[in-house]
Amino acid sequence: MANEELKTMVNQILKHPSCESPKGSRLEDLRTKVKQAKLNQKEINRNEYRREQSIKALNLEKDDMYVQLLLPFKYERVISATKTHYKGKIEYICKYENCEKSFMKACNFLDHVRMHEEVKPYE
Repeated sequence: MANEELKTMVNQILKHPSCESPKGSRLEDLRTKVKQAKLNQKEINRNEYRREQSIKALNLEKDDMYVQLLLPFKYERVISATKTHYKGKIEYICKYENCEKSFMKACNFLDHVRMHEEVKPYE
């Protein structure tokens, strides 16, 4: 459940008269859901940290490592060759809804797409 949905539920329940009795009320159910959501987010963060460490342990080249790290996220990788850059410039374009950001460095882009997914592997 997304954090925005939880915030909306909290606001709705707190405005409701039944929230005055904490035992067995919807407020108690909400507290349980919030606690479960936090536990789920911690597990997601731990899994992403473990995934990152296992990919780094493969000792891949930098570009290959970031390709592996970016696999679960929505993005487009555009390579544009120019006369000055014979290898070409790589641009990472975010494909999440209402986001038009692009990055030239994969490490910065990885941090950005993790923000969309609310993943914090370093917590």
